[in-house]
Amino acid sequence: MKFNNSFWGRTTIWLVMLSILTATLASCSTNSQHTESSSPKTAIAKHSPTVPKAVKAVAKNNQETNERTLAKTPKYTYHSENTYVTVPDTWAKLNNNSTAVISGLVTKWDRVSGTTNSAVTKLTVYVNQVLGGDQKLQGQSIVVVYKGGYMKFGAYSAGRVKNWDKDKMLSITSDTVIFTEDFYAPLPKINSTIVIPVRPFEYKGASPEFVEYVKDNHLETAYSIGAPEYNTWMVEGVKVQNNNPEFQTTKTRQKQSSDTFSNNLIDLAAELQRRLK
Repeated sequence: MKFNNSFWGRTTIWLVMLSILTATLASCSTNSQHTESSSPKTAIAKHSPTVPKAVKAVAKNNQETNERTLAKTPKYTYHSENTYVTVPDTWAKLNNNSTAVISGLVTKWDRVSGTTNSAVTKLTVYVNQVLGGDQKLQGQSIVVVYKGGYMKFGAYSAGRVKNWDKDKMLSITSDTVIFTEDFYAPLPKINSTIVIPVRPFEYKGASPEFVEYVKDNHLETAYSIGAPEYNTWMVEGVKVQNNNPEFQTTKTRQKQSSDTFSNNLIDLAAELQRRLK
């Protein structure tokens, strides 16, 4: 997948670029200091605390409300073309390039305003386990910035030609609210459990317009994921699976010896699954 500036609005590009920059700088500063065998960040969590009943109830209620809304909302799935400077594809890289690697329950979606071409959502995530990194996050609810979600159709369609959407476009007005998500990074559903690496959302030193955007959407204390297309995993029971359909193992799709990156991501899912037990 290649990065395509025309595909993202300026604001959304800032989201991705700043997340990448954060992860890259962290990699440069930590790779010489940490190894998988010596870093305290790599210790396997000793327990998997349960999510409080009250938190589960909130997630369930929000899930049901959102499902009713989503059922009445036009939906668009796009295919991003993104290239990152570096993508963590092993546990050591994932752990060392993030503030924490967490498992958590998605309890809420909040729409982020002011984006064009691609929606952005604030995920509220209750952290029930810290697999590596900042243990203070355990038992906390954090906000994670993730692409995809609700936005007005006029903002979504601005400046793009999408042949596969032409028929739908004819009957939708610019003010119609739609739901859109990336095929390679589906928006994690409310009441689902995810495993993600997180870092504080960086915006200092950005343009005045972007700083205003951050403050308007209350993102000052939010977290981000450097490469959501590759570094988001879904937890179903004891099974951990990459959120990107291209890196999910099935009976008909197993590891390919010629594709080291894909193999590493498949192995990483298995490693995360082991650490959740």
